[in-house]
Amino acid sequence: MAIQYWHLTTTSMITASITQTEDQEREWRELGEDLLDAETGQRGYILTRDDSYLKPYREGVSRIVQHLSNLRRLDSEPRSKEKIAQAEQVINAKLAELAETIGLTRQGNRDEALAIVKSNRGKQLMDDFRRLRAESLEIEARSLKEKRDEFLSEINKALPVTIFGGLSAIAVLLLIASSTSARLKRPTVNLLDGIQAMSSGDLNKRISVTSNDEIGRIAAAFNDMADHLQEIRKERELTMAELQRSNAELDSFAYVASHDLKAPLRGIRNLTEWISEDLGESASEDTRENLDLLSNRVDRLDSLLESLLEYSRVGRGNGSIEQVETEKLIEEIIQYISPREGFSIEVDGEMPVLMTYKAPLEKVIRNLINNALKHHDGNTGKVTVSSTDLGNFVEFSVTDDGPGIPVQFQEKIFQMFQTLKPRDEVEGSGMGLAIVKKTVESVGGYVRVESYPPQRGSKFIFSWPKHQ
Repeated sequence: MAIQYWHLTTTSMITASITQTEDQEREWRELGEDLLDAETGQRGYILTRDDSYLKPYREGVSRIVQHLSNLRRLDSEPRSKEKIAQAEQVINAKLAELAETIGLTRQGNRDEALAIVKSNRGKQLMDDFRRLRAESLEIEARSLKEKRDEFLSEINKALPVTIFGGLSAIAVLLLIASSTSARLKRPTVNLLDGIQAMSSGDLNKRISVTSNDEIGRIAAAFNDMADHLQEIRKERELTMAELQRSNAELDSFAYVASHDLKAPLRGIRNLTEWISEDLGESASEDTRENLDLLSNRVDRLDSLLESLLEYSRVGRGNGSIEQVETEKLIEEIIQYISPREGFSIEVDGEMPVLMTYKAPLEKVIRNLINNALKHHDGNTGKVTVSSTDLGNFVEFSVTDDGPGIPVQFQEKIFQMFQTLKPRDEVEGSGMGLAIVKKTVESVGGYVRVESYPPQRGSKFIFSWPKHQ
């Protein structure tokens, strides 16, 4: 690096010298040109007495002063500085001659001015200037050549040292690399073995920590991670056991709801029918109304128990995964629902083919379509089903032109036992959308509603995986 630094410094110095020599050559050349311009202006004025010829003379004299200043600043060689000083004397003499002849011409003594021009003094001054310029540039060129030769000589001396130093550095680096590789190989292999054991499920594997360097700290961190994962596994096993117990209790509740609670309901319904038959025509209008109301309440409780049972079973007992053509599935749902007169169900666009459980997807789409038809407030209406590809998921939309859903109820409708109208006006348990939400979320999807009253219409949107 030291040799390279010296090399760059010397190269920079020689480059600066070359640049300086080029600048000096330019200044000398332009100085000569300006002298010629001044002389040309002087002669043109003497011959014509036209002041316009004095313009190049004045401009040339102005630039000559600047060129001399630049040359004094650029030159660093004592011998060359001496030549510049001599050239400055010659130039001053030449400028004095030019000024003298111009002055004589202006005074009307043109013949005297021409005599000075025809004398050999002006030519001798220009020849002296050219000689001094050539000698000065020759001095700079010799100095530059000496620096270049010295630089090449030093490079020839430094080259063997550079090669030897480079080879030595490579040898040292190879030695260090070999030593480092040998030192890191065993703990690295142990760490990889531990990672492979962990990836295969063995959380009992631990790595011996033999150093306090980065590898040692990684090994210690690996052991801490293995301990933490073991604790998480134990907690997960406890959670799974608790979940299994909860599922067992839920199954027991479902059994009670479907058998033990339904049996008394069937008895109450039968008693209601028997009482109605026994009373016959003798029953008052209030009595018949109360019996009908009791029968309706029994039917509603029976429907509520069925919905609770269905809600508890979401995510279990879905059958097997199969290829589901959703367009065909929706057509089957439309035939099953058979919408009342004045209402239509349409499919907008191409529908996807999914690898999934058919029953829960059918349940979600059917509930949403039924919900749109049930809560429609008109005599005619339309429900549209469409889909959008989201990559690994498909987003389905069920859109209706019904009354819409106020913003404050758009979250509430997905909770259990929630309806926007009294159950005496719209038959239902208030569990349909809760079952939809739980079903969609059980497969990793989402469900939401978009509605902007007083504009009519609602759009229920849910996502479903392409490959479950």
